[in-house]
Amino acid sequence: MGVRALGRSFADRRGIHELELMGRRRRWRRGVPDPDPVAAAADGVHRAEWDAVRGPGERLAGVHQRLELLLANVVGEADVGVGDAPAGAGDGAHRLPDLGIQRRRPQGSSALPRPLRRANVPDQYVRWAQEAGFNVTTSSDAFFSFDVIRGYFKDYIKAIVTRRNSYSGVRYYDEPAIFAWELMNEPRCVSKSSAPILQDWIIDMSSHIKSLDKKHLVTIGLEGFYGPGRTERLRVNPGEWAATFGSDFLQNSADEHIDFASVHAYPDSWIPRASLEEKVKYLSSWVDSHVNDSQNVLKKPVLFLEFGSNLRAKKNGTYEKNVLLNVVYDKVYESAKKGQAGAGALIWQLMVEGMQNYRDEFSLIAWENPSTYKLIVQQSCRLLRLFQRLKKISKPCSDFQP
Repeated sequence: MGVRALGRSFADRRGIHELELMGRRRRWRRGVPDPDPVAAAADGVHRAEWDAVRGPGERLAGVHQRLELLLANVVGEADVGVGDAPAGAGDGAHRLPDLGIQRRRPQGSSALPRPLRRANVPDQYVRWAQEAGFNVTTSSDAFFSFDVIRGYFKDYIKAIVTRRNSYSGVRYYDEPAIFAWELMNEPRCVSKSSAPILQDWIIDMSSHIKSLDKKHLVTIGLEGFYGPGRTERLRVNPGEWAATFGSDFLQNSADEHIDFASVHAYPDSWIPRASLEEKVKYLSSWVDSHVNDSQNVLKKPVLFLEFGSNLRAKKNGTYEKNVLLNVVYDKVYESAKKGQAGAGALIWQLMVEGMQNYRDEFSLIAWENPSTYKLIVQQSCRLLRLFQRLKKISKPCSDFQP
């Protein structure tokens, strides 16, 4: 939960900032948008409608029929919520997401606000509690367990969810350009014995958000690892290490306040010594397992919110990232075509020129990677056709045949 912002140059950056979830994305440009395939694919799409997402245990019949738009704009890299006090940064920092959200409204795109785990959010909250004189352990797991720290984080949640946008005057809990809240990016515990504490934290924080905001969806931000109690599914994990963080995809995602499951996929990082063929086999199993569990056990949609792959690796003249991305795209599409739980996939991460300080090994500038860009457009078009059966579809998707 929380908001990421690019920084002061956000309003002036040119080109694609983020695209692709549920077959819809939007290209951002300074001034009048250029008529490009991505922008055209999103024309006429206005807001997210997830009325088909019901409570836990209820079968999601026709879940994709009402998914009008799931455009998750990860606004940037800076963790706006962590400033000099537990409740979050000052108003000056919050004005950046205000601007990003305001600019998404006329374009029909939506935001998925969240904090950064790599910004040491848990450790910072632990330090605040210690500085306030509380007898708190130095372990980052204290972030999930100590009541005083939970209270700090709830104050932060309330500050964000109830914030009034300084540009539009709209409260975030009423904001149509916000698609959903994500509790935390890749929550992990130091010890797997802290699993019950993490589960209780998920229940506590998700219910707190729902008490403040009745309109938006909530997800966790999990990597999707199965816990040590899932003996029959541990083979799906990328290694024994994946079951040591206290998280469990099924138990964590089953909470009634979690509206859709979230999964990440980083085969290059998780199984770095594997061949391309081995990565394809692994990724196929990873996606299949989470789509099937979301459909048959959780009975909720599942979004692959992050897929990252090395940009430069080639085999027989073909970029490996394209091969792996196609695995995810094809399986999501086949599930969606059947009206099942597979709902979409986001690539990590799309950037623009001039953002070198924010780049990592997976960062992608679309026009520098035309083959990958083409795959993203094709996936979006075929999903758009799937969900817009009775509506007019703009070019280039009107000419695209899946």
